[in-house]
Amino acid sequence: MAAVVLIGGGAAAWFGGLFGTGEPELPVAVPFALVIADPENAPATASGFVPSAQMQETLSARIRDLGVNPV
Repeated sequence: MAAVVLIGGGAAAWFGGLFGTGEPELPVAVPFALVIADPENAPATASGFVPSAQMQETLSARIRDLGVNPV
């Protein structure tokens, strides 16, 4: 009976994640992160990814309106 309790407790701990997966922890992926900055004493910048070419062109046009040529 003690063996069954021990095995059951070990299985519960394993499936509950107590022992980890054995794989490295990876950072959360943010595929469409975009950072736009327009500081007072420096040129405006935009860095990141957008979901479509249309969105890229729209944002590029707005950055050009701020007086910066997007790369």
